[in-house]
Amino acid sequence: MDDETREFLAHLFDRNDSVPEDIVPPTPMTREERREHLLFMNRIADTYAEITLPGEVILDVDGMPVGVGPARTEWVHRSACVTTADLERAGLTADDVPKLSVVAPYRRKP
Repeated sequence: MDDETREFLAHLFDRNDSVPEDIVPPTPMTREERREHLLFMNRIADTYAEITLPGEVILDVDGMPVGVGPARTEWVHRSACVTTADLERAGLTADDVPKLSVVAPYRRKP
Protein backbone atom coordinates (compact mmCIF):
# COMPACT_ATOMS: atom_id res chain seq x y z
CA MET A 1 0.00 0.00 0.00
CA ASP A 2 1.49 3.35 -0.98
CA ASP A 3 1.68 6.43 1.26
CA GLU A 4 -1.13 8.23 -0.57
CA THR A 5 -3.56 5.34 -0.03
CA ARG A 6 -2.49 4.97 3.60
CA GLU A 7 -3.08 8.69 4.18
CA PHE A 8 -6.48 8.52 2.45
CA LEU A 9 -7.58 5.59 4.64
CA ALA A 10 -6.31 7.27 7.80
CA HIS A 11 -8.33 10.39 6.95
CA LEU A 12 -11.38 8.33 5.93
CA PHE A 13 -11.58 6.42 9.22
CA ASP A 14 -10.44 9.23 11.51
CA ARG A 15 -13.44 10.28 13.59
CA ASN A 16 -11.78 13.35 15.08
CA ASP A 17 -8.67 15.37 14.43
CA SER A 18 -7.46 15.34 18.04
CA VAL A 19 -4.99 12.88 19.47
CA PRO A 20 -6.77 10.19 21.52
CA GLU A 21 -6.26 10.18 25.27
CA ASP A 22 -3.59 7.90 26.62
CA ILE A 23 -5.09 4.64 27.88
CA VAL A 24 -2.10 3.78 30.05
CA PRO A 25 -2.88 4.30 33.73
CA PRO A 26 -1.24 7.45 35.10
CA THR A 27 0.26 5.58 38.05
CA PRO A 28 2.17 2.29 38.01
CA MET A 29 0.60 -0.88 39.36
CA THR A 30 0.86 -1.43 43.10
CA ARG A 31 2.49 -4.55 44.51
CA GLU A 32 -0.94 -6.01 45.29
CA GLU A 33 -2.23 -5.26 41.77
CA ARG A 34 0.85 -6.96 40.27
CA ARG A 35 0.26 -9.96 42.50
CA GLU A 36 -3.42 -10.23 41.52
CA HIS A 37 -2.53 -9.85 37.83
CA LEU A 38 0.11 -12.61 37.91
CA LEU A 39 -2.20 -14.94 39.84
CA PHE A 40 -4.94 -14.28 37.27
CA MET A 41 -2.49 -15.05 34.44
CA ASN A 42 -1.65 -18.31 36.22
CA ARG A 43 -5.36 -19.23 36.49
CA ILE A 44 -6.02 -18.77 32.75
CA ALA A 45 -2.72 -20.25 31.54
CA ASP A 46 -2.94 -23.65 29.86
CA THR A 47 -6.54 -23.02 28.80
CA TYR A 48 -8.10 -22.28 25.42
CA ALA A 49 -9.88 -19.16 24.19
CA GLU A 50 -11.95 -18.48 21.11
CA ILE A 51 -10.76 -15.50 19.05
CA THR A 52 -12.12 -13.91 15.89
CA LEU A 53 -9.72 -12.94 13.12
CA PRO A 54 -10.93 -10.21 10.78
CA GLY A 55 -11.34 -10.91 7.08
CA GLU A 56 -9.07 -9.58 4.38
CA VAL A 57 -9.71 -6.15 2.87
CA ILE A 58 -11.20 -6.42 -0.63
CA LEU A 59 -9.82 -3.91 -3.12
CA ASP A 60 -11.32 -2.71 -6.38
CA VAL A 61 -9.37 -2.56 -9.67
CA ASP A 62 -7.85 0.76 -8.63
CA GLY A 63 -6.64 -0.65 -5.32
CA MET A 64 -9.25 1.15 -3.23
CA PRO A 65 -10.88 -0.79 -0.37
CA VAL A 66 -14.49 -1.71 -1.10
CA GLY A 67 -15.22 -4.31 1.54
CA VAL A 68 -13.99 -6.91 3.96
CA GLY A 69 -14.06 -10.67 3.52
CA PRO A 70 -15.57 -13.02 6.09
CA ALA A 71 -14.02 -13.24 9.54
CA ARG A 72 -12.96 -16.60 10.92
CA THR A 73 -12.99 -17.96 14.44
CA GLU A 74 -10.17 -20.03 15.91
CA TRP A 75 -9.23 -21.54 19.23
CA VAL A 76 -5.89 -20.50 20.74
CA HIS A 77 -3.91 -21.96 23.62
CA ARG A 78 -3.14 -19.45 26.37
CA SER A 79 0.33 -19.35 27.86
CA ALA A 80 2.50 -16.73 29.51
CA CYS A 81 6.13 -16.11 30.33
CA VAL A 82 7.34 -13.90 33.19
CA THR A 83 10.73 -13.06 34.60
CA THR A 84 11.95 -13.71 38.10
CA ALA A 85 12.08 -9.92 38.53
CA ASP A 86 8.32 -9.72 37.75
CA LEU A 87 7.65 -12.28 40.47
CA GLU A 88 9.92 -10.53 42.97
CA ARG A 89 8.12 -7.20 42.42
CA ALA A 90 4.83 -8.95 43.22
CA GLY A 91 6.19 -10.86 46.20
CA LEU A 92 5.65 -14.25 44.52
CA THR A 93 7.83 -17.25 43.72
CA ALA A 94 7.77 -19.68 40.81
CA ASP A 95 5.96 -22.16 43.06
CA ASP A 96 3.07 -19.69 43.43
CA VAL A 97 2.50 -19.63 39.64
CA PRO A 98 3.17 -23.17 38.38
CA LYS A 99 1.41 -22.69 35.02
CA LEU A 100 3.59 -19.72 33.99
CA SER A 101 6.99 -20.09 32.37
CA VAL A 102 9.53 -18.28 34.54
CA VAL A 103 12.80 -17.11 33.06
CA ALA A 104 15.76 -15.25 34.49
CA PRO A 105 16.27 -11.81 32.96
CA TYR A 106 19.08 -11.47 30.43
CA ARG A 107 22.29 -10.18 31.92
CA ARG A 108 25.14 -8.84 29.80
CA LYS A 109 28.60 -10.16 30.39
CA PRO A 110 30.88 -7.60 32.05
